[in-house]
Amino acid sequence: MSSTATSSGKVRGGRGQNKRYWTTKEDNTLMECLMELHQNTKWRGDSGFKNGYLNKLETMLEVKLPNSGLKASPHIESRVKTLKGKYGALADALSQSGFGWNEEEMMLVCEKSVFDAWAKNKKDASGLYGKSFPHYYALGEIYGKDRAIGTNAGNADDDEEDVRRDDASVHQNRSVGDDFIEEMFSHPDAVAGMAPQLAGLVNVLSTEKDLVDMQAKLGGELRKIEFLTPLQVFRITNILAKEHDLLRVFFTMTDEEKKDYVFNLMEHGL
Repeated sequence: MSSTATSSGKVRGGRGQNKRYWTTKEDNTLMECLMELHQNTKWRGDSGFKNGYLNKLETMLEVKLPNSGLKASPHIESRVKTLKGKYGALADALSQSGFGWNEEEMMLVCEKSVFDAWAKNKKDASGLYGKSFPHYYALGEIYGKDRAIGTNAGNADDDEEDVRRDDASVHQNRSVGDDFIEEMFSHPDAVAGMAPQLAGLVNVLSTEKDLVDMQAKLGGELRKIEFLTPLQVFRITNILAKEHDLLRVFFTMTDEEKKDYVFNLMEHGL
């Protein structure tokens, strides 16, 4: 499936000459930088980022992508606005009946007629049908608070319209599976191959609503773990957000167990 970025960055001439076509590498690097800023209290605001963050992103991207020519305005500002708008549109769709999410392809799934009816007069919905959007969970970690509290607040450097989402809480339960967790962490090597053993535990949190809530809160939980770099948080977020069984187990653990679990996951993989 195609994604929202192209394979080679170009700037179109003539009308709209400042419009840039971002490469997949540029998009991924931009997201890494956004996650780094989001985890830095100097730059993280109540909803989004503080004043001057676009210039900071320009500096970071110049280091990571030398000679890319990406400028705070118009390139980075426009791309962030586009990504945030796409995230908001997807979150809105997924809150309604008739829409689902393909974890493997990281894309919206629905009937074309349902999509067309919903997308009518929604500019940010353009290009979302049948296309992957790999940054959905990361953008939810950064901008999801706006939707959770139903505000229209945004970044000081942005003029885009925010979207809303019903507030919800994560239902955690430590009463089921404690013995399993303790036994698992007495044998660290078993963590990498634990997926087949989860069938009796995952029924604690079974609803789709729970999954959405946990995915939204995952990044915050990972940032509590010492010695994790922003890039590691980004990668583990993408892994656990897709692996629903492992995600549910993660939220039954104590903080110390979560730390051991994540580092074993990074070392051994799934």
